[in-house]
Order: sequence, then C-alpha cells, then structure tokens
Amino acid sequence: MNTTKQPVYLDPDIVDQLQDRLARIEGHVRGVRKMLDEKKSCDDILHQFSAIRSAIMASTTLLLQDHLRTCVKESAKGAESDKAIDRFSDALSSVLKSLG
Repeated sequence: MNTTKQPVYLDPDIVDQLQDRLARIEGHVRGVRKMLDEKKSCDDILHQFSAIRSAIMASTTLLLQDHLRTCVKESAKGAESDKAIDRFSDALSSVLKSLG
C-alpha cells in the first residue's frame, strides 16, 4: 500500500479562475497590439495597459491568497515550516517590489 502523501496544490477552482483571468489578459494584450497596428490614440492604449496591469495584480493577489491557504499552510505544519514561510516571504517581496 502506497502511503506517500500527495503534495498540496492550489484549490482547483482557483486554478480555473486563474486560467480564465489569464485568457482575458491575453485578449487584452492582443487588443493592444491591434490598437498599435490601427494607430489608435496613445491615451486609449495607456488606458488598456492600466487595465492589463490591474488584471495581473488581481490575479497575483488571488494566487498569493490561495497559495498561503494551501501550500504554505500545509508546509508550515511540518518540519519545513521555516522554509515554507521564507519561500512565501520571498515571493511576496518580489510582488511588492514590482509595484514600485
């Protein structure tokens, strides 16, 4: 009998939400490329870039929240708790640096 514990991963609903969000972001990026080809106004293009950045940050937040609830929480229960917290802290730091 195999008693190997399966690794914890994100909630499947969150994975589906992230896939949907990424598809929409890809659509927005394709839209910006089309806007450039069509020589649309810089203001309109900048507005789209702002929407893309907001969508990416919302997706990042969703990922961080579920990662904390699943992967980090489970790892923190075991002997690897310090490593799990350090990895999460590094990821969070990277996200926060990108805001500046």
